[in-house]
Amino acid sequence: MLIHATYTRLPLFLLLASFIGFPTLTSSSTPCAFVGSFTSTDHCDVTSTTVVNSSMWIQGDKDDGPSKITMKMVTVASLGKRRMFDVVDGGNLTLKNLQLSGGQLLAQPLGGTDNFYEYGAIVRVVANSVDTYFQAFDCQFQNGISYSGGGAVYANGAKTRVSMEGVTFTNNEASYVWGRGGAILVDNFATLEISQFPLTRQSEDQQTVDKIWKKVNYIKGNSASHVGGAVAAINSGSIAIYGSPHIAFPKALQDAARKDLLIITENSAGSMGGAFMVESGGNILLRGVSVHHNVAGYFGGALAAHTGTLRAEQSLIFNNSVVHPIYGLGGGIFLDVNARFVNVNSMYVKDYETASGPNYVARSGVVGTDVTMAAEALHYDVINMKQSPYGKDIDPVNPVSPNCALLQIDIVGGNPVQNEVPLPLASCDNDPGVCGRNNMIGPCSTNKTHPTYSSDCKCPLGSIRSTQHGCLKCPSNFFNDVAGATSCKPCPMWAPSPGSSTCSPPEEVGGAIVGVSSNLVLTALLTMVCTTILGR
Repeated sequence: MLIHATYTRLPLFLLLASFIGFPTLTSSSTPCAFVGSFTSTDHCDVTSTTVVNSSMWIQGDKDDGPSKITMKMVTVASLGKRRMFDVVDGGNLTLKNLQLSGGQLLAQPLGGTDNFYEYGAIVRVVANSVDTYFQAFDCQFQNGISYSGGGAVYANGAKTRVSMEGVTFTNNEASYVWGRGGAILVDNFATLEISQFPLTRQSEDQQTVDKIWKKVNYIKGNSASHVGGAVAAINSGSIAIYGSPHIAFPKALQDAARKDLLIITENSAGSMGGAFMVESGGNILLRGVSVHHNVAGYFGGALAAHTGTLRAEQSLIFNNSVVHPIYGLGGGIFLDVNARFVNVNSMYVKDYETASGPNYVARSGVVGTDVTMAAEALHYDVINMKQSPYGKDIDPVNPVSPNCALLQIDIVGGNPVQNEVPLPLASCDNDPGVCGRNNMIGPCSTNKTHPTYSSDCKCPLGSIRSTQHGCLKCPSNFFNDVAGATSCKPCPMWAPSPGSSTCSPPEEVGGAIVGVSSNLVLTALLTMVCTTILGR
């Protein structure tokens, strides 16, 4: 049986009131009862799928610790295996302060017509033609098992938007032999963003912000039988994971740079990408995260790409491995056909002074290469590297054990033989377009502080350069139109979203004003509501 969440449209002042305080649902019964938007005070069991086709908000009344409200999927013999939430066209689901456990999807029975039946054991979000949303705040997703992909969360469709803050994914699985994305799979132009910093609550007091964003979260112990042990983006799906702030909020700039608050570890993939995988036009951005002790069977212990783009900014990628004794390649990263990797000041050893934790392969038990690039890959670009990314004890140009290697295939005796040769990295000297290709600004300069040169580029317009934090987008109502600037300019009227490079009056489109600050819109709505209420 499916529980459909359908609601009557409320007057604006009632909607605003509902955001100020949700009714508290108390129940002594074990089954979860998803009725409207509510706060839950009890642990409960989920026995059937909730289909969300309008707005639904569910939150637990405890924000932290072992007492966090748990919603656990249980199997009912008459219903078979099920997912928890199915967000369909026009749906908008928000979950807060919850621990969501279980959900299992097997292969679709013969004759089934649901193209995405086998995906997303805890939450599936599929938009066909209408904007569809899923938000999660301070939630834990665990023990979800899907047959084909997205053990916990699956997102599909160009109008699908998934946004999460302060979340943890543990022990989720994509179980089929071709399973992708043990915890998360983003497909078919959908977008998903995870942020450790509380973007929606950054205006609250400093103590509250510190408590939220300085709590360590994990993407840990997830697995996929094929690729992307933790996370995969396929078919032009797009994922951004921010362990450190990427917007220049004043509170974010007060602290030193952090790479240890969002940790991706102990994930595994049978073939490629122990933690992350992109293919068929997918792209993944990592910023300010630690990626370590992940394992792939053959290629890319941490990250792998086939016809897609990976980008790591201000991150640590170390102690990852591939385990096949003969064919294992790329202890840290493997780039296959038509793949790109952009490394912006990310390290491959935790302690870059001593190189104590390099990436490795199990082949003969020796240290392997951090990055391996197939001849058919497109680019491995190294930008704004101010320190040795591989550790002082390792020479990246040593042909015996290079850290960045180009995989060269030679035919010997009629058989292909793989040889690793030092990877020639793009720099301003031989590739002046490296900045523009990676959405940054020249003129490019070559940094020769290490045998592996890097290209120094300026941050794009709409952002600023922080010595510690790297490039940061200007917040809402601020802008920057000067390359190399270190601070944003106020623009209270016409900067609708972070990363604005202009402060121009909005254009009129079809009689409607676009580009107006969301704060102004909310103020106008509140004024209208108050006027209406007081005038009665």
